[in-house]
Amino acid sequence: MKNKSLLFKQVFQSLVLCGITLSTAGLEAQTLAFPEATGFGRFTTGARGAANPQIYLVTNLNDSGPGSFRDAVSQPGRFVIFKVGGIINLQSVVAVPSNTTIAGQTAPGEGIVFLGPRVSYSGANNTISRYIRHRYGGTSQNQDASGIANGANIILDHMTFTWGTDEVFSVNWDNNGVAPDNITIQNSIFGQGMHRHNHSAGGLMQPPPGGKISLIGNLYICNKTRNNKIKGINEFVNNVVYNWGNYGNTYSHTQSGEAYIMGGDSAGASYANIINNYFIGGPNTSPTVNTPFSVGNANFNLYGSGNYFDNNKNGVLDGVLVPQDLTGYPIGDATAIQATSYDYPMKNPTLTAQAAFDNIIAGVGASYPRRDQVEQLMISDLASKGTTATYVYVQTDLTTQFGFTNGGAGHVYGAPAPLDTDNDGMPDAWETANGLNPNVADALNVSTTNAPYLNIEVYINGLPNTIAPDFVIPPTGVNFTNSITTGTPAASSLTVNWSDNATNETNYVLERSTNGTAFTVLATLPENTTRPV
Repeated sequence: MKNKSLLFKQVFQSLVLCGITLSTAGLEAQTLAFPEATGFGRFTTGARGAANPQIYLVTNLNDSGPGSFRDAVSQPGRFVIFKVGGIINLQSVVAVPSNTTIAGQTAPGEGIVFLGPRVSYSGANNTISRYIRHRYGGTSQNQDASGIANGANIILDHMTFTWGTDEVFSVNWDNNGVAPDNITIQNSIFGQGMHRHNHSAGGLMQPPPGGKISLIGNLYICNKTRNNKIKGINEFVNNVVYNWGNYGNTYSHTQSGEAYIMGGDSAGASYANIINNYFIGGPNTSPTVNTPFSVGNANFNLYGSGNYFDNNKNGVLDGVLVPQDLTGYPIGDATAIQATSYDYPMKNPTLTAQAAFDNIIAGVGASYPRRDQVEQLMISDLASKGTTATYVYVQTDLTTQFGFTNGGAGHVYGAPAPLDTDNDGMPDAWETANGLNPNVADALNVSTTNAPYLNIEVYINGLPNTIAPDFVIPPTGVNFTNSITTGTPAASSLTVNWSDNATNETNYVLERSTNGTAFTVLATLPENTTRPV
């Protein structure tokens, strides 16, 4: 970060089931929620499934009011498109309604973070949410960062959930509304569960009998326990679990820690596929752990294959295959370990555990348009392969240890949204390139090339496969080193300082105004200017 002198106007550069039979055969003709959707929730339709879908443009970072996210999800059946990026400081819980599509990948700059009281997906039947960060934090006990207490046909993709003071994210039926079923959470981060109240936990996956959940390609990182605690019909495929436990850093709590909990004290039968996952111990994982699977109960039935365990903390990914017996999966009854997989959607993954690790490093979490500081830290910890980890007692530890601003959330810079003349959520440049009219609001029309997707879906689904637009991070910390005086002195000088957060600006323009409306250009300064003119 560099300090600059002189008043400026920045020029932005435009770069433009044992005992059950469960089969999904016959469902493949349905339309995927988006092309990369997997698991039991893969056929969720989101706002496309509403009788009269709408486009809602989030135009500010306010907690409430017109243009806010809270207002966007105050009604069902909306495609939520972001025209701003940054941190939304929530003042109370926000509940996502049914038939909603939240497109966090549309947020310009560094994306969107929800900080504070949770965004809840309870009751969000038939909802798609992608590329959003949820950070709870605070000092209250027994608060999940987010979760689903009821609701079916939900898919969450490329999300980041952190700083729960109870679980980070749970699916745990409250006996209200629609029972949880056909839920997928994929390519997402569940991390940094806070240790303050000795309840740093990844989450509970506990649908009622018959409820189906898929956990695919996720990262569970720096949560003491429940990474995850599984019950019911579940597929746990291509995930990475890193640095569970509180070994060496208990803050006077009892030393403990669990990775994958096989039912535990949860009642009811479970039928789980556990395939091609990597479990990697970190500095807070006990060195005496010899399997990542624990607390199996008599009703937990599983198929386990291709799972690796690495607890030597040597900075190399060189784990050993978890044996398909009671040593690897200590559930007490060898007959509960199945010889063949259950007929679930991801029973034949294309990625090995090693490939899943690489895939997670490359793109897990709200990685489009780009990862924020907290996500970068978690990925850096994971990339150390056992040698480093960030133990979060309270969120401000990230300020103390790493200098992250905004109470530990770090900076999340916004950028100008692309030009959208008709305000239908699709930029003019994209519409023109795809044969649409940027002056006609046709986002909700069925695509002529990708039916039954709507035009808006073709746009938002394709975004993560493009290079995120570059942008110039605005300067901060503008201040004056000498006082401003009124009147017309014979001679005076005024020095203005600012912090330059960008490395890709083209120049600065120095302007003067007496009324804040009409400006006179005094000078054009080169990039990275460090001298007065």
